[in-house]
Amino acid sequence: MYFKNITLFLISVLLLSSCAMSKTFHHPQPLDQSIADYVYFTNAEDTTFIRYYQSNHQIDLLRPDSSLINKHYSIQNSFFESSSGNRLNLRVMTPKSGEIKATILHFHGSAANLMNQYQAIAPLLDYGYQVYTFDYSGYGFSEGKASRKNVLADAYAALSHVYRHERSKSEKLLLYGQSYGGYLTAVVGANSQDKVDGLIIEGAFSTHKAE
Repeated sequence: MYFKNITLFLISVLLLSSCAMSKTFHHPQPLDQSIADYVYFTNAEDTTFIRYYQSNHQIDLLRPDSSLINKHYSIQNSFFESSSGNRLNLRVMTPKSGEIKATILHFHGSAANLMNQYQAIAPLLDYGYQVYTFDYSGYGFSEGKASRKNVLADAYAALSHVYRHERSKSEKLLLYGQSYGGYLTAVVGANSQDKVDGLIIEGAFSTHKAE
C-alpha cells in the first residue's frame, strides 16, 4: 500500500508539473474565424488591421486608411495537419518580384498568434526571402491545446510540410526561431539536419528547466 501511494503521489506531481510548465511557457491567443476586420498590432505610432476573408481564409494587411501594407509580397493562408492531431494555420509570405534567395520556416514565440508576427518577418521579404510561419496548437486559428508535447510535434510537422513543398526547388531551407521558437529551432534543427541548410536562433533558452 505504501509503494502504491508513493507511486500515485509521484504521478500526480508529474501531471501537475507538466500542466504548470505548459502554463508557464505558453500564452496563446485564440482567434474566432468569424472575424472580418481585426486590430492586431497597435502602439502610439502604428496600428495595423487585418482583413480576413472567411470564404478562402486569405488575408490582407491594412493601414488605418485601408491601404494595403503587403503590396510587394503575397500572403497565402492555409491549414495543415500536425502529428498532434490538430489542424494548424499556416501562412506563406512570398516576394512578388526578384529571385527568392532562400525559404525560411519561422517559429514564433510563446505568446499571442500569427497576427502579431508580420513586423518581425516583413523585412526579410524586402531582401528576397520567402517565409513560412504558422500557429501552434491552441494559438490563433489553430485547433487544439497548447502544451510542450503538442507544440514540439507541431514544429516537426511544419518542417515536414514545408520540406515536402520546397525540396524540389533550388532555394535553401532555413529555420528561424524567436524566443520559445528559438528553442524549438535548436531541437528540431538538430534532429532534422538532412532537411535544413541553416538555423537562426534569436533570444532562446537552452532548456525549460534552466529558463
